[in-house]
Amino acid sequence: MDKQSIAMSEKSITLSEQRWEDLVDKVKFSLECIKRYDGYITEDEINLIVSVLKNNIPFDVVGEG
Repeated sequence: MDKQSIAMSEKSITLSEQRWEDLVDKVKFSLECIKRYDGYITEDEINLIVSVLKNNIPFDVVGEG
């Protein structure tokens, strides 16, 4: 890895579960926009990506209180 990759892997961002859900929703919305205007992605692909994001929550996403 180069120095930039190492620096990025050493950073940690802690998010709340709600923030993670909000980000996943924004990704889904963005993908749906791409599908609508470009037709480059299918609904099944969108659902797959969203499912992976929702089911593989990073270790630094923490629950509320």
